[in-house]
Order: sequence, then C-alpha cells, then structure tokens
Amino acid sequence: MIKSTYDIRKIFLDFFKSKKHKILKSSKLIPKNDKTLLFTNSGMNQFKNIFLGLENSNYSRIATSQRCIRAGGKHNDLKNVGYTTYHHTFFEMLGNFSFNDYFKLDAINYAWELLTSEKWFNLPKKKLLVTVYASDNETFNIWKNNIKLNKNQIIRIGDNKNIPFESDNFWKMGINYPCGPCTEIFYDRGNNYKGNLPGNIKKNERYVEIWNIVFIQFVYEYNKIMKPLSKISIDTGMGLERISSIIQKVNSNYEIDLFKKIIKEIKKISNNNNNNKISTYIIADHIRSTAFLILDGITPSNEGRGYVLRKIIRRAILHGNKLGIKNIFFYKLIDNLTNITEYKIYNLKKNRDKIKKIIKIEEKKFLRTLKTGLNLLNLNISKLSKNNCNNKLSGKVIFYLYDTYGFPFDLIKEICNKKKIKIDEINFNILMNKQRLKSLNSNKFFKKKKKNYNYINILNKYKKTKQKIKIIAILKNSYLVNEIFYNEEAIIILNNTPFYSETKEQIGDQGILINSNVIFLIYNTKKQGKTILHIGKIIKGNLKINQFIKPIINKKYHINTSKNHSACHLLNKTLNILINKNIKKKKSFVNRKYLKLDFLNNLKIKTKEINYIEKFVNKKIMLNLLIKIKKTKKNENVINISNFSKEICTGTHVKYTGEIGIFLIKSHYYISNGIFRIIAVTGKYALKIIQFKNNLIKEMSKLLNTDINNINNTLINIYNNKKKNKIKKKIYNNYILKNTYYFIFKKINLFYGIKLIIININIINSKLLNNCINNIKKKIGTSFIILIFKEKEKKKILIHITSDLTKFIKINLITIKIIKNLGGKGKKNKNSSEIKTNSIIIIQKILKYINL
Repeated sequence: MIKSTYDIRKIFLDFFKSKKHKILKSSKLIPKNDKTLLFTNSGMNQFKNIFLGLENSNYSRIATSQRCIRAGGKHNDLKNVGYTTYHHTFFEMLGNFSFNDYFKLDAINYAWELLTSEKWFNLPKKKLLVTVYASDNETFNIWKNNIKLNKNQIIRIGDNKNIPFESDNFWKMGINYPCGPCTEIFYDRGNNYKGNLPGNIKKNERYVEIWNIVFIQFVYEYNKIMKPLSKISIDTGMGLERISSIIQKVNSNYEIDLFKKIIKEIKKISNNNNNNKISTYIIADHIRSTAFLILDGITPSNEGRGYVLRKIIRRAILHGNKLGIKNIFFYKLIDNLTNITEYKIYNLKKNRDKIKKIIKIEEKKFLRTLKTGLNLLNLNISKLSKNNCNNKLSGKVIFYLYDTYGFPFDLIKEICNKKKIKIDEINFNILMNKQRLKSLNSNKFFKKKKKNYNYINILNKYKKTKQKIKIIAILKNSYLVNEIFYNEEAIIILNNTPFYSETKEQIGDQGILINSNVIFLIYNTKKQGKTILHIGKIIKGNLKINQFIKPIINKKYHINTSKNHSACHLLNKTLNILINKNIKKKKSFVNRKYLKLDFLNNLKIKTKEINYIEKFVNKKIMLNLLIKIKKTKKNENVINISNFSKEICTGTHVKYTGEIGIFLIKSHYYISNGIFRIIAVTGKYALKIIQFKNNLIKEMSKLLNTDINNINNTLINIYNNKKKNKIKKKIYNNYILKNTYYFIFKKINLFYGIKLIIININIINSKLLNNCINNIKKKIGTSFIILIFKEKEKKKILIHITSDLTKFIKINLITIKIIKNLGGKGKKNKNSSEIKTNSIIIIQKILKYINL
C-alpha cells in the first residue's frame, strides 16, 4: 500500500518510540549558538555539543525529523537541484541517536527491521545493499552473520587516494572531534536506471542512498591517530523525501505527494506541459526552502544567510522566466505549500501572509534588475560572437552587472555555460576584492581615535611585529579543510595564540589574523578542551593550513571587557560589605558593553541601597587601586585588588581601578529561588547613560518652563492639580448622569408589550450614556432603547436591547436600517444573520413609529 509522506514520517517516529526513544521536535534552520554553520544541514546539528562532550543529554535515545537546508557551506546541493531526481535545498532528515547506549548491533538491527518488516516499511530485502568502511570488520560481520546479507550485498569502501580515514564511509567532524566509521544503506531501483555499484564516483540513478548510520567511537587527533572514546554514540540520517519516493514507487523525489500540488500550480501559471522538468523541479524545490527560511526569521539581504535566501528566490524566478512566466508568480505558490497536510505541524499557514509579502517584494525588485541585466548580458554575449574575442565574457562586464544591477554571479555563470561562453572569473574576483578593500575603512574594527585604519596601516603594523603564528588546522562547517576563501566562515586553530578564549564568565577576544595577502576577521574565541578556536570570517584573500599570520587583538574590545570584569569584582565585594556579608555569588558574565552579576540574597535591594553601592564602587575606582594577578600552586589565578577584594578568576583585568572610569547600575531584579541580578555598565557606556539622562532633564525643564533644580516640585504640583481635576470631573459626571437618568426614565412608552424608549438627547460622553442605560435596564426589565445624540460634532445612535428579546429581534439589522435612513453608510455586523418573520414585523413597526 502506498503511504503518504506524512504517514512515512509518523511510522519512522512511532517505530523508534516503540524502541524507547524520546521523540524531539525539529530545531530551527538557524543553528543555535553555532557560528561555524550557515544553516542546520543534518539531524545531528542540534546535538553537536553532546557529541563534543560539552553538554550532557537528558535522554540516552532520541529520534527526530529535522528540517534541513543545504544551500551554503560544504553541504551545498543548490547546483544539483533539478538536475538529479533526489537533491534538494530543503529536506527533512529522519534520524535516530544513541548517547552511550546501544551501538552497532542494535543500530543495524533497528534499521533493518524498520526497512524490511511487514509491520513497518516492508521493502524487499533483495533490493537493499550496504557499504562499510574497509577495515570495519565488526560492522561487516553484523551484516553478514546477524542480518544474513549475501557477500555481494556488502561493499567495503576504502580511503580516498590512500589517505587514512579520508573515506565516504568514515565520518569526521574535524580535528580533535569525535568521529567514526559509518555504514550506508542503498536501494536498487533496477536495470531501467543507469549507474554502477556504490563507491563509484560517477552519477548514479540506479543505487540510491537512503540511510547513513555513523558509529561515533574515536577522537581524531592532530597526529592523525584515532583515540577510542570512553562514551560511544550513534548518529543516523535518512532523507524523508528519498525514502518516500521508494515507498511510493515513483521515479523521482519530485513525484511524491509533497510536490504534486506545487508542480500542478507551476504548470497552471506557466501554461507548460512540463517539457522543461529541470526548471519546474527547481521552482518546486526553492519555494519550500524559501518559505521555511522566512518562517525561521531569515529575510533576503546581501550577506550571510539572507544572501543565500535571495539567491534561492532569484534562481527560482529566473527558471520561471525560462518557463515563459514574465510576471511575478513565485509568491503565489505559498498558498499551495501551506495547504499541504504534511506541513501543518510547522505553522506555515499561520505565517502565510508574512511569507508571501516578503517574497513578493523581493520578486518585484529582482524582476526589474532581471530585465535590464538580461538585456545587457545578451548584448555583451552577442558582441563576443561578432568580434570573435575568444568567446570569453570579461570580468569587467560581469562585475558591472553584479555591482550595478545586482545580477547574481551564479546566474551569469549558468547562462554563459548553457551558451558555451567562457567567463573571466579571475578578473571578476580582482575587481570584487578591490571593492571590498574600499569598504574596510568603514568597518568599526579598523578605526582608531582620530584616524582610520586602512589596508596599508594594517600591513605596516604587521611588518613591525616580530611574532609569527602558524595555522595548524582550519574547520569549515565542522569539517577539516586545507583552505578557505573569501566570505567563508570558519574556525582557525593556531600553534599559539594571544587571544583570550570565552569562558562562562567572560566573552572571548575579537580581532584579526593578517598577512600581506589575507585578513581573517575574528568574531569570538572559544576553548574546546585544550584547543583554542578562533571563530570568524575571511574578508580578504585565501587562508591555507601551515600559513604564518600575525594576530592583532581588538584592543578597545579587550580593554572594555577587562574594565567590566574588574568592576564586577568590586561590585561583588561591595555587596558583602554594604548589604549582607552572607550574599553568595551564583554566577557572573562580562563583555565589552556590560557586566552581569547573579547573587543569592533574602530581599531585593532598595533604590537607596543601589545608590550607596554605586557610590562605594566609584570611590574604589577613584582611589586607583592596584590590581595584582597571582598564580597559585594549583595553577589558578588569584585577583587581588589592593587587599580590598580577593577572588580566583581566569578572566582579564585592568592594571588599576582608575582605568574603569565610571560605574553605573542599569537594573536590579529578581530571577528565581532567591537569586537576584544586577546589570551594570562602566566607562563610555556609563557616560552615555549619564549624558542621556542629563539631556532628558534639560528637555523636561524647558517643557515645564522651570529651573532644573525645581523639576521635582513642578511635577508634584502637576500631579496634584490633575488629581483635583479628576475629582471635580467625577462629581460633575455624576451630576450629569443623575439628571440624564431621570430625563430618559420619564420617556418610557409601552409598544406591543415592549417598554420602548426613543429619544434625542444632548450629551457629550457616550461612556456615561451607556452607564445610564444599563442602570435603567436593571430598573425596568424587558426593554428596547434607541438614543440619538451628538458626540464631537458627529451624530451617533445607541441601541440597547435586553437579552430576553434577542431571540426574535436582531439588533444589528435594526441598527443598519436606522443608520442608513439617517444618511449614514452603516456596516453589516459579522454576526448578523437572517431573522424570523415576527422579528421583521416588529422592526417595521418600530421604524414606522419613529418615522424611519
């Protein structure tokens, strides 16, 4: 029986639930606290810190269906989408994970049971074959002896180019990270498809990889030695779309139920009989990645994740153009996408209008550039054939199209490749680099007090420095690489470093790594075991392993962080002296902008006490106390502030307290379980707040037309006068209300057994009038009240009816009729409905009675 993709996902999760796995929701497409990844590209991303040993898992067995994007970084399938039947930019990865629980035997048994059991996926056993790492005899024997596969169904895959552990069947996250061999399961689609057995690098349509099971059992060290882990893990991944195409017995991922409605709509918009399958598939794929990226907070832009989204949208639009679609269309596909049953769990429908709006704006913008850019590109291509210029489009032309019209380089390349036109990519990159160097002057990092750093300043500083540091490893998207290129994010590992690495209490240093050809901008510096990770982005040139570079720390960033850390020590000691000697510090954190101190205390600190604390800390700052750092026998740092404060600390500090400048508490509030938090600022950040408050006070004195020193008394007088006026107004309103009540009460008429009040009244406050009517209704019982009055020079009508009459009289219909007869437009209430015959008769009589 053919199962829907929704069923297949559910069967997978239900299976592992039956095997005592905790089912967790998909994480977002933007990796949490991981700058090494552009997007979530596999099921293991949300468990990365668990695999690395940085966190402990709450569950030893987990299963997920994880949304993934592979459109940037090492895992980039953008160019393959549409040209193969099984690649996507967006897909779901089904995965099961074990953290120091079951291992190879159980992982393989689970996979085989799910795939082949009649109760679950029920795939033919003869159609499945597997690969194992060449030297992994344990896994080979499990397939052969436990699963009873024939030898010809088990393929050993060795190392690429005889480099140890460089194999499709050996998974590595990078140097000094957990890793291990893997076994992959393939499905044989039969002789009708071209392709060789797995392990062949050629395009393969016959043997489709459906599941990868990784055995995390080693640490890959710098000397290329595999060290066994004390805790072993399982990490698996199976593409939902791929397994669905096999179970649903279709020839392509794009023929499964998920894509049918979308492709049907593309055909409808383009009036296309699907002669151009590639463009149709690309659009169908790209609408999914576009929708889910916007859902997770990404918007089109010229850099980072936003640039990838923009590229995906524009690529889809270009392929729409190839299908003959000349107007905006891409945003319209969202309606079909959000109605697909399989996606109801992701709240796409709830965000439909927002997603459509963002796509529509981007689509309109690109269509303008596309028309101009395509005309210019075709014009330059036609010139090539006329002038016979080696059939090569110049880098200058490409840069002009890219820089002036925002025409994507990838699209230029794609169009030229199709027309067999070469492109001058080298000169294009030279022009791009020149433009990037111009923008360096505007980068805050390169600014000094009065003059800006430029590229020459940086090189001069580099030449003056004797220190040389070697790059020993580069990690990109968690994988070890030999080289990175412009605009790529990566982690750099050096043989030595002056950068302070992030701890629980202090942010890591920022800065640059530089030589005559390279600038690598460091966002943050973290520690992994004994290894220091320099996290950042290359903003000039290419960076290679074994290169020598010069590290330059962002001094302002470093000094401001150090000021806050020293101030945090002063604050902690001050709390013990002024508030409570038993106050216990729970945790603290500092960066360049602020310091944060969490402490255990019985009561919240009062405003007066906050002022005392600020004053006391600032006194210690003005005394310019010496700060000494002493190492203990246990190799711990003791921070001694002139015998005033002593704490063990691994952070950075200023030499004298006077360097802190000013100390100011921004906020103080309760967190939980008796723990309070103080957030404070120092130096220029404190001065900014003080200046802002001073300017605010000056503005207030102008508005109040009083002296600065007299603002408080003036505000008290205003408050008291407002209070008096409020009391007077209340007395007056009560007087008006009382008179209005008696006036209306006298106008009661009996009409067909209903107490009817119809009256023109002079009153300026409809709220008072409502109160008055409610009192009357309580007094007289069953009644129908119509009041016509003026408020702010506008004629208004107020209709009240007691609840016992609503069964046969619809008030909204009466309201509409009366307003229209009075010359108003009258809007129909959403809750209005047809009324009974006796209700119509009563309404007609009432309207006749009041001459309407």
